[in-house]
Amino acid sequence: MLPQRLDKRLCFAYFSSIAASSSSALSHRRLRLLPYRSHATPTSFSAKCAAGSRPGPAAQQDDAAPEYRPPPKEILEIMDVPPNPSYYVSPRRDRIMFLKRRAMPPLSELAKPDKILAGIRIDPSSNARSRMSFYTGISVHLLMDDGSLGPEKVVHGYPDGAKINFITWSPDGQHMAFSVHYGDEVSKGSNLALWVADAECGQARPLFKSTDIRLNAIFELFVWVDNSTLLVCTVPSSRVDSPKKPLIPFGPRIRSNEKKNVIRMRATKEILKDLHEEELFNYYATSQLVLISLDGIVMPVASPAIYVSLNPSPDEKYLIREVLDPVIKYFSSGEGLRETYLAGSGPEGLTTFGM
Repeated sequence: MLPQRLDKRLCFAYFSSIAASSSSALSHRRLRLLPYRSHATPTSFSAKCAAGSRPGPAAQQDDAAPEYRPPPKEILEIMDVPPNPSYYVSPRRDRIMFLKRRAMPPLSELAKPDKILAGIRIDPSSNARSRMSFYTGISVHLLMDDGSLGPEKVVHGYPDGAKINFITWSPDGQHMAFSVHYGDEVSKGSNLALWVADAECGQARPLFKSTDIRLNAIFELFVWVDNSTLLVCTVPSSRVDSPKKPLIPFGPRIRSNEKKNVIRMRATKEILKDLHEEELFNYYATSQLVLISLDGIVMPVASPAIYVSLNPSPDEKYLIREVLDPVIKYFSSGEGLRETYLAGSGPEGLTTFGM
């Protein structure tokens, strides 16, 4: 009988010799081992082969794409053990928040297409960084006077299977704000939302009432300004479709080092290479700052820019905002041009945050 499956290194072929007698009896069979050649086409056995041969299911099975083969069950059980949860103590040190997480990211998350600009992996569907670690659940405990933990309050209200990130306490420790990344079933790029939860009862709800407001999580996403107000980076409402790569190049790539100076800069293939990538980086990284209260009132502040970090003052009156200059030629050459503004010091300054 023929082998059920063709080996990758040896190609089996049967040759039959028919006796010259009138009875046409089969005199003998002989098996030859032929060297395998990568450029050769797969051998198929037809009905014209000698007696005892089979048609080609085995060859068709070889042509199929290889399937993912998981490791043994014992290995999977070790790899899928949930790691210890992360924890955050409230500002008043009266509560502790535990964050549950998965051991391994799903393959769908790693295989998701993204854009690599200036060393940052960007997920265009959510306007956030791709391949980020995330949490799967939140629980809150009271810290008792004797050092023990009180009853568990599970934060609930968000969809099952949501990916949670950017979790912070409010200054008074009564609320928690976090981002919820929905699955890929949410279309139109609105699969990232800002949620807030009550630390007392654990009830969570989306903070923005309008679905037209989209978040921008390329750099810093939001900060608490006071106990009931957040400063959030959003996608500018005037933004249109992403820039398309032109068919004709902007010009030749010229690199000159006439003085033969030693350039001590690490070379990487992820730096911005042309004007099109500069436009894409500006497109995804530019944010519009908005103030939003816990009751859903939204107020735009300042002008759209690439905000790298936001740091409100303790008295809730000023804001230090770190802005990346949109002239990306400095950024792509490794010379990050950043400016720091003190809110309230200029015509675009935020004079007050108190509400």
